Amino acid sequence: SLGTYTAIRELQLCGVLGRKHYYMGFYIHSCHKMRYKGKYYPSELLSPTSFNWHPIEKCLPFLDQHKFHTFEKDAELMTRKKTLDVTEVKFFLFGAIRPYSPGLAESLSRKSKAMLAAYYEVCDKNAENMVVVLNEDEEEEESSDDE
Repeated sequence: SLGTYTAIRELQLCGVLGRKHYYMGFYIHSCHKMRYKGKYYPSELLSPTSFNWHPIEKCLPFLDQHKFHTFEKDAELMTRKKTLDVTEVKFFLFGAIRPYSPGLAESLSRKSKAMLAAYYEVCDKNAENMVVVLNEDEEEEESSDDE
């Protein structure tokens, strides 16, 4: 296939350039056309929650049963020491990226505050490297419809 051919050529180029690693891009297990990426060894997949790399051969059984998996044991995720500094978290809110501030946090709806608490719990320190997208306008409309 074209994907296999280009991967082989790119791997050859990595060797010429002295590169130790080659990133093949997204791997979507449920997409048959992307499965060729899992045939190269050694190969690793990135956990979407901890941002740790895991050998693909250990991930495939999980992906055969579930569309989404963290590749971590639940106990590891629950007992990990939380080191998140919320002041480092950035938000996309009202059309702009904004840094965390106590005033911003206080202005959020209950729904956004609950979502953020769950987000912090799952993402841990990795939340500092991402931007949280909040749409307070929609939430205000939802809450006003409920009244």
